[in-house]
Amino acid sequence: MNRFLLTGDLGELKVGTPISKAFYCLGKPESTGVGTGHWRIEAYSGRTLQISHLSGIIGLIGIYFTPNVAEPPLLPAVLQCEVPFSAFTTRDKFTAYLDLNKIHWTCDLRLPGVTNLRVGENVTANFEEGLLRSLLSSAELTEGSG
Repeated sequence: MNRFLLTGDLGELKVGTPISKAFYCLGKPESTGVGTGHWRIEAYSGRTLQISHLSGIIGLIGIYFTPNVAEPPLLPAVLQCEVPFSAFTTRDKFTAYLDLNKIHWTCDLRLPGVTNLRVGENVTANFEEGLLRSLLSSAELTEGSG
């Protein structure tokens, strides 16, 4: 998990790489869909892991936390990433984890009134009502960090 929080890379999966790499590593997705702007969404692990791509290139890797579920999401074993958080992880507990593991974070000020955090090089932690809802590694952050 720390590697994902630091870099946005999840095992062999990285923003900017071909979606074929995800299919090779993870196999066929459990479900698929189309998001805004014709982005394709491939979902794994009960939709807790979602990979979005456009023109065959990964643009977003998302780990989602199901509200009212106390257990951390279980990602595919091939990713070698154990998630130590759940939908009951508060912002304070999350930042304490980041501080303990010396992972840089700042408040994400792009949206007024939103309590998201920018974590490491390429991750946004999204909170609703003070509870963790998603960890997202996106091309938007990668392009904006240069």
